[in-house]
Amino acid sequence: MLRKLLFASVAGAALTVGAAQAVAAEHPLDATTLNRIVETLAGGDQPGAVVDQKRVEEWARELVEPATLRNVLETRDTTYVEAWLKAASDPKVIDAALRAADPKLLEGWLKAFTDPRLVTSLTNYADAKAITRWLDGAFYPPLIEALAGSSADPARFQAYADALLSPATVNLGLKLSDPAVVGKWIAAVTDPRLFKAVAATAQPKLVNAWVRALTNEKTVNAVISLTQPAAIQTWLLALTEVTQDQQLLKYLDPATQTAWVNALANPKVIESLTRLGDAKVSGRWVQAVSDPQVITALVGSVKPETMIIFIRALSQASATAGKDGG
Repeated sequence: MLRKLLFASVAGAALTVGAAQAVAAEHPLDATTLNRIVETLAGGDQPGAVVDQKRVEEWARELVEPATLRNVLETRDTTYVEAWLKAASDPKVIDAALRAADPKLLEGWLKAFTDPRLVTSLTNYADAKAITRWLDGAFYPPLIEALAGSSADPARFQAYADALLSPATVNLGLKLSDPAVVGKWIAAVTDPRLFKAVAATAQPKLVNAWVRALTNEKTVNAVISLTQPAAIQTWLLALTEVTQDQQLLKYLDPATQTAWVNALANPKVIESLTRLGDAKVSGRWVQAVSDPQVITALVGSVKPETMIIFIRALSQASATAGKDGG
């Protein structure tokens, strides 16, 4: 009899836990609970207050439940979407997912935050703050470093990087004319930590995806339209970063190499380069375009009229770089 009672108690407890998980999976976070999570993460009346790690883990798990994500994708309540983005992109939540003993928590966060449906819906969501929050979360430096570290899973990082550098994500980052969003995207995709992580994988697919994201026509136009020297300088230096490693240069497939060379020789980019008058940037640009592989690609892919502008720019840039000993 005692054995039956014990068995019944254990079975009952298991059913209770299972039922609770089922409820969590079927019912999304309600708006009130979500807002409470956001307020607590922000510190409420006590900014900087320490929040219990286990509690944050529980919130992270609830935030990425399929039912909650489905609600984010389907609801017309923009305040709910904004609150979810604010909570899911909070460094405390991402850190909790990174430190959790259960690897499924991080997997769930990665899957939810880079869900193509979410990216697509945000692209149609004309709110600079919302998109900026997504970019902050997606390109959170400790997350990139953890996913690309020496002991990390290469396949997982590749899947995540594919999502970050996909055409849909590029469109999201450049969707609005708001300089804050475009600047955030440029800063994220040119972050040396991201490039270092991509290069460390030694995966041609990732290197090509990174270069395509940089040389996408929309990216080039957005950078030029910013008219912000710091952003243009960052982008130009990132664009020439590939030539700092000949092995990476060899990874470029023909289509990517053509896009990259055309970006380097784009008359508007050259105009921006000349306007900057920065010896460091000019020196790196000259070094990049002087590479034999780049010259071969230039001859084969750049229009004759562009070549004339390019040759003149090469002379001017060389002179600018030379003034600083470059």
